Amino acid sequence: MSFYYAALVLAGAALWMFAYAAERITDALDDEDVNIYVCTMLMYNVGVVLIFASVACLLLSYSEQWLAALFLVAMLFPWGWHIGWLLARYLNSTKMAEYVRELERDIR
Repeated sequence: MSFYYAALVLAGAALWMFAYAAERITDALDDEDVNIYVCTMLMYNVGVVLIFASVACLLLSYSEQWLAALFLVAMLFPWGWHIGWLLARYLNSTKMAEYVRELERDIR
């Protein structure tokens, strides 16, 4: 089974996420809007996960399966953990408001 097309779709989605995050980060910096910045961090991290998944699909197609699994596990700790942390904060509005206030205090 070939994962080549899945790798292309994932890489394209990652490229779009990176480009959109780059555009939004400039808006966040210009407007000094921490909420946009936090959303941009989440989008960037999702893009990183997608590009790692794309490489893992290529490894599944053209290499050993254990290498692809190792690649995915190595990706999950830093970026998967950060996405989960941001989503947990986002779902708990009190903690997210506290986090945003902390960031706002740091930029002023």
